[in-house]
Amino acid sequence: GINAEYGGRGGRGTANTRRQDGLYAPLGLPIKHAAYDGLCYPMFCPEELVKNRELFTPRHDDVIVATYPRSGTTWTLEIVRNIHLVQNPSLGPEHLLRSKSHAVSVPWINNSIKMKGVKLDERASPRVFKTHNHYQHLNVPQGNRDVKV
Repeated sequence: GINAEYGGRGGRGTANTRRQDGLYAPLGLPIKHAAYDGLCYPMFCPEELVKNRELFTPRHDDVIVATYPRSGTTWTLEIVRNIHLVQNPSLGPEHLLRSKSHAVSVPWINNSIKMKGVKLDERASPRVFKTHNHYQHLNVPQGNRDVKV
């Protein structure tokens, strides 16, 4: 679960509990955080969003931009999107990568609130997605070396 037991000096705690040594449970870090399968996530990434990784199945030509929040996600997305547009000049004006909105051109793969009604599997290739999930929490089939993360 998200508030796993922490076995360090502070004993058991939740992501909002500061221990006597000044660190926060469950992983003993100096910031408030959540943990899922022993991996650190920001507090705004609840377990429900991490588990929504099964909203789509990656294709061999997909690119997934997986970043920690506030670390240049939008900047990285714009670079990746523009590389695709330069490499694929034949993409028609209707292709979603040509949209000026990152919410449309590069959607979140695991945000259930923003993704209601969006059918990711129906999007035309090439496809680019964004997530704050760790690689282990993505729905990339084991052994698939074609999906770029």
